[in-house]
Amino acid sequence: MNSFAGIIRYNNSETSKEDDHNYLNKLYKKFPSRFARLNKIEETQLIATGGFESSSHNTGANKQLFFDGEIYNRGEILKYLNLTNEQILNNASLVHTLIMDKGIESVNKLNGQYLIIYFDRERKVFYLLNDHSGIQQVFYHQGNGFFLFASDIKFLLPHPRCPNEIDWVSSLKRTQPSYVLSGYRSYTTWFKEINLLPEASIAEINLGTGKLVLKKYWTGLDNYGLPDPNDKRNVADVCEEYMALLEDAVKIRVQDSDNASSFLSGGLDSSAICALAAKHKPLDTFSIITQTTVLEDTTTICNSLAKELGFTNTQFLVPFHEINFDTRLWKQRIWRAESPVNHTDSLTKTLLHYAIKKKDPSVNYVLTGTGSDQYNGGLVRWVVNDDEISDQSAENFFNEISAIENRSLISREDEPLWLLHKLVNRNYLADISGKGVERNSWMFYVNSTLHIQTYSLLWDEVRASSSHGHSTRFPFLDYRFAEFIAKIPAHLHKGLFYDKQILRIPSKKILPDYVINKPKAPSFIPEYFSQFRLYEMLTSENDYALIKEAFGDLDNPHPVINKKVLLSRMRALKEKPDIKEWNGIMHIINLGLLEKLVEKDESDLDYEATIAQPLEIDFQDPAKTKIYLEQRLAIRTNEELLSNPLCFAADSALLYDDLSSKFYLSKKNALAYEIEDEYTEWKKFLKAIDNRKSTGQILIDLNIRFATVEEFLRLALKEQILIVKRQQLN
Repeated sequence: MNSFAGIIRYNNSETSKEDDHNYLNKLYKKFPSRFARLNKIEETQLIATGGFESSSHNTGANKQLFFDGEIYNRGEILKYLNLTNEQILNNASLVHTLIMDKGIESVNKLNGQYLIIYFDRERKVFYLLNDHSGIQQVFYHQGNGFFLFASDIKFLLPHPRCPNEIDWVSSLKRTQPSYVLSGYRSYTTWFKEINLLPEASIAEINLGTGKLVLKKYWTGLDNYGLPDPNDKRNVADVCEEYMALLEDAVKIRVQDSDNASSFLSGGLDSSAICALAAKHKPLDTFSIITQTTVLEDTTTICNSLAKELGFTNTQFLVPFHEINFDTRLWKQRIWRAESPVNHTDSLTKTLLHYAIKKKDPSVNYVLTGTGSDQYNGGLVRWVVNDDEISDQSAENFFNEISAIENRSLISREDEPLWLLHKLVNRNYLADISGKGVERNSWMFYVNSTLHIQTYSLLWDEVRASSSHGHSTRFPFLDYRFAEFIAKIPAHLHKGLFYDKQILRIPSKKILPDYVINKPKAPSFIPEYFSQFRLYEMLTSENDYALIKEAFGDLDNPHPVINKKVLLSRMRALKEKPDIKEWNGIMHIINLGLLEKLVEKDESDLDYEATIAQPLEIDFQDPAKTKIYLEQRLAIRTNEELLSNPLCFAADSALLYDDLSSKFYLSKKNALAYEIEDEYTEWKKFLKAIDNRKSTGQILIDLNIRFATVEEFLRLALKEQILIVKRQQLN
């Protein structure tokens, strides 16, 4: 996406054009690569820079429009206006004609990601409009006599009158992404008096009064239509309609280029996007190789899927286990992402965009599967324990959604009522709280997860792509999905939204079985999970240097953060690590670091300068490639696996059911995997595990070949049912 920044000055503004030019000149100097080739707008009360197209309506120059972004349904809009492509110069002219003919709220017919600036000189009013899903993020500060806006927070901070302090109140209230569900919604940012324009907004700025009014042109996420009580559709019907909508969402996002480009992770979401895109355009896909992708075999899946479906797949090695142990890099990540959220995506995806741009500068966008989990129920494991018992887990999942919504209606100060929230009728809680309640409980999940991802995944992906001069397109965030999903009858929800069945079922027609039924990967693989060691290193290195940089000398009090308690909690975590607690600690430290963003320029954010371009991996000889990757990524070899003691995890066991005469592998006190009768050697192997013998010794004692049990063993290790007793990686 394009970078942009601008100032609207009111009639009584104390600032001058010279002040505005000084601000933009400072911006050019601080971020030259982001603004070097962009257009400049200069109106009587507006100065801006960005990738803007302009249009003056043919009725006169009293109506001026500037457009920055992408429109995917251009043909549909032309047909709606009864125009031909030749009659319209550019997207700005198309949108201007739409507004003049049908009114400003007719932008609800656009499908894209964009910023629109519309100036009505007669009424002395500016309008700023963004897309339905808020993919084109617009940050703003309303000052005394002026309105400042930009695509990134860092582009606002050089203005001398823009606040640059952390808003600790809103920042500490905001739900962290690892919690998934929350009733909290706010469009404040991490900085005081800097806000994010809500999705589908019309920001009306009156030049005479200086008044700002925000309203929505589309309310599909809030004022959606309820399901028709006479709707007779079944799961299969909904899945078929859903897939048709998804294919159209993909199709319109690739129609403006000869070749399509997409990320491919080997998971269901990106694989479905790629399969659909390849039906309409020649497709190039790009993947990341890390320890996790090799261990989960998604590296092989991406390579195989590309060959099977007839598109290219370029994979780049990102040895994240090596490059993340660096405080300098960590700070650059925080400042580049301008967020305290600890997403590794912010680093790895930026490096992937960097590699793509180096390999093929002609790529101007990539598709991504982000948004599927948020609409389709893919975040089960972060809400409830998912133990492969679908009926019970699905029931727990939907009960927890209702419970969290109930809690959002109650103040924690009302502790007795808070503790009884599951027993009290939701409508009663809504009445006594004076708050609204979702008429469709699934939309509470959708609204919560979408809002959280606005400040996490979406936030990261927009910055990762724009940093390298192209855009990310999000088929799953097509606004039509909100309207479609809100109308699905409630009795179908469990059959469609538990573990994304609404996508998984119809994808069987376009994807091979090894993608559809790919075993669920654990949220992390302990032996290769480096965040605990990373956080410990970052917080203790060089006499707590990172914490001192964030909050000052440890002996001097901070106005918000109790540094003694912070250090105490860190020391406790080093003895008993907990990932949610560590993420919370790092979130606090990152907020302190983020306050330094105002001092930084482009060179301070350039972590690519000291990280070599990710290496493109050749898969012509898969066997050699596998050996190379295992060595390069320090993957434990078969020899190491065979030579160390094997045991069951604390919450896992081998169980025998007398009634069915069946053996089961138990995980988290649930019967997770039935062992089929024909796998006799695997059963013998499991029975022989005694916490002392190595894998190799067990195989020798039983006279069993390793190849006979290897697949089952590696799956059990990945699922953390079995554990190899050995030292952590160095």
